[in-house]
Amino acid sequence: CCDDGPIHAVKTGMLGGAGAVEAVVDVCRERLAGVPLVVDPVLAAGSGDSLSGTGLAEIVLRSLVPLASLLTPNLDEAEALTGLVVRTPDDMKRAAERLVELGARSVLVKGGHLEVEPVDVLAGDGGLRVFQGRRLVPGKVHGTGCTLASGCAPLLGAGYPPDRAVEKALSYLRGAIRDGFRSN
Repeated sequence: CCDDGPIHAVKTGMLGGAGAVEAVVDVCRERLAGVPLVVDPVLAAGSGDSLSGTGLAEIVLRSLVPLASLLTPNLDEAEALTGLVVRTPDDMKRAAERLVELGARSVLVKGGHLEVEPVDVLAGDGGLRVFQGRRLVPGKVHGTGCTLASGCAPLLGAGYPPDRAVEKALSYLRGAIRDGFRSN
């Protein structure tokens, strides 16, 4: 892919083991320096079920997080990466700030699986910003966190600052959820 044309942004998803993480790190360092990197750690599904092997959170934290322009953990992933309990918007703020301290330039802790109305928390150079949402459909909608992270990548690649990229990606996601359920 690196030889096919200019790459303006990269987004990771589930990386099944240490070898995959190290391969991504090597390519990002050697071939994609300066390209915005969105790291969606995908260590746990929204259901809370682990999707990764033992020790993967530590490898991601040590190797990939310091390269992240934007790190986008859900609640369970934020817990796995920080060791903090992350169940409320205040917990999300603490986790986001801690992950910035651990090396990510910006962190968006995704709160779509909160028991209350959804809240997403962004921390980084611009300080702390809370994006308040509302449930558009009852129950959980699969894939929203990945879609949100994927929406941020091209916006960062186009030069948007993280807060504006998240704002626009959230707007896109809301429209996709609203329009997708309306057509069914």
